[in-house]
Amino acid sequence: LRAGSLRVMDRLAWITLRMTEGEMIQTRFAGRLDLSVDEYMDLIERKTAVLFGGCCELAGILSGVDAEAEGALRRYGLHIGLAFQIVDDMLDFTGDSAILGKPTVSDLREGKATLPVLDLLKNGSVRARELASAIAGGQGTDDDSTELIALLHESGALKRSEARARLHAELAVRELEAFPAGPARRALIGVPELLISRNR
Repeated sequence: LRAGSLRVMDRLAWITLRMTEGEMIQTRFAGRLDLSVDEYMDLIERKTAVLFGGCCELAGILSGVDAEAEGALRRYGLHIGLAFQIVDDMLDFTGDSAILGKPTVSDLREGKATLPVLDLLKNGSVRARELASAIAGGQGTDDDSTELIALLHESGALKRSEARARLHAELAVRELEAFPAGPARRALIGVPELLISRNR
């Protein structure tokens, strides 16, 4: 509001709309373990990544960069937002619950199918589907969660999810090539790795 820019208000309204759509879609997807990876990526783009992209784009608008630079900043933010959410989903299985402030496998307990689980289920393991269904349905035990986490490691699902997060981190950094060298660019280049390596 202080910026006094209708364009900024328009972009904020669009971001809010997309995030609201994401929350509504997530409610519709609750308990579903048959989502495609494309559906998952669309969900996290709306729910999380558009906010990151919008914040970066708005910084460009307010500093008066040209349309090409605005687009690069938006795409940079979008990619780091996707990487952030994928890592967040992985931490649900790999993080320390004391550091995270929530128990492990809490997303799946709430009926949210995340990328590592979708990857595991895509490989057709009957046991993995039984475990995931029990946990998502509120019937899973701590032992079930431990077994599922072991399967996520053994199958390579967590490594493949990390590789996808790293791909988005790399794509984000590529968007910065058009900007001049300097402290701001160096700081932005460092952000994706911070997101990938975080433990909370």
